Amino acid sequence: MALDAATPEQAFDILARCGQSIQLLFSDVNMPPSALTGFDLAHRCARDWPGISILIASGGVTPEPGDLPEGAEFVRLLADPEAPR
Repeated sequence: MALDAATPEQAFDILARCGQSIQLLFSDVNMPPSALTGFDLAHRCARDWPGISILIASGGVTPEPGDLPEGAEFVRLLADPEAPR
């Protein structure tokens, strides 16, 4: 089963309710309209729910040292050349 959250705040609510049964957090780096990012979400998840695997993705942001918590993985998304900009 997959659970969907549009913002980091919604993800925190879901994690608070279901964190023990969640196995993987997958998020994009950019999560508008929130001021928080997928990196922020990943760090809080790693701190508060250390048993959850974390995968963060982006097509335009490359993580800097310290952006990802220890053990988290990053995947670069390929940009669609046909997509409107």
